Amino acid sequence: MNPILQVKNLSLQTREDKRLLVDGVSFEIEEGESVGLVGESGSGKTLTALSILGLLPAAVEVKSGEILFKGESISQMSNSALQQIRGNRISMIYQDPMTSLNPMMRIGKQIQEVFDAHEIDDSKEKVIEALRSVEIPNPEEAFSSYPHEFSGGMRQRVMIAMAMLLKPNLLLADEPTTALDVTIQKQILNLVKREREENSMSLLWISHDLGVVSEMVEKVVVMYAGRVAEIGAVKEIFQNPRHPYTHGLIGSIVKRSHQERLLSIPGIPPKPWTIESSCAFADRCPRVQADCTVQMPALQTENSHSYSCFHPEGSPS
Repeated sequence: MNPILQVKNLSLQTREDKRLLVDGVSFEIEEGESVGLVGESGSGKTLTALSILGLLPAAVEVKSGEILFKGESISQMSNSALQQIRGNRISMIYQDPMTSLNPMMRIGKQIQEVFDAHEIDDSKEKVIEALRSVEIPNPEEAFSSYPHEFSGGMRQRVMIAMAMLLKPNLLLADEPTTALDVTIQKQILNLVKREREENSMSLLWISHDLGVVSEMVEKVVVMYAGRVAEIGAVKEIFQNPRHPYTHGLIGSIVKRSHQERLLSIPGIPPKPWTIESSCAFADRCPRVQADCTVQMPALQTENSHSYSCFHPEGSPS
């Protein structure tokens, strides 16, 4: 298989005071593959995704690294060149559809803007069909509605319709179900899975919820304090986590049997710019040893399972 996306040694920092936010992140997504980017708030996962589309906040800049899409470097592309890729070949669904949709503009017009941005015929019939494809009731009426007239779940369906409008090769989904109740969340997950399968699309699903990730992806990238902690097939990550942080995350998931005691990870994650040359997880790790506090562990690979730890789970302490 050929990678559709390659993130190579990406580091991001604040523009003004040069504080490190993301440190040397690398991963790949193959053609048609679904990958989960997992981590706590502040781990750098959303910034990593935004950097792919050149949509970083004004206060953040790329320090180093490269991003390739279908073998072509897009990290140094001009905004006008990236505009031809955004929404066309790579699309993104955001966490909060209410802040992503213009409250003063009708739904149909907002979807038509995707066509306009790429100089494609924006007939009303195409927009209505897009709304119908994401199972919005009465799509003809929805075309002329405003965002506030929709529920949170319906607004998220509109965002999915916009993201899928031009049949992108890669979909980035940034915690799109976080603000929804469980029933609606399940509907949105099934909708994204169906759209992905029908369009043979690659997926990067960004989340802090390992339960959701286990349903949506084939491979998981675990981030901690701006660095990659572990990468592996979703089954391998859940059954044989090597990084102590990943082990702690999985141990904190509520089990259906309710017979196993939940684990908790003491302390709070450090700010990425305060870590320097040490393991980012050292202060919270039950397996920490002297070398963890003075060296930064490199990402090492065993049979396509990678982890950055000197004393991984499953090895002698």
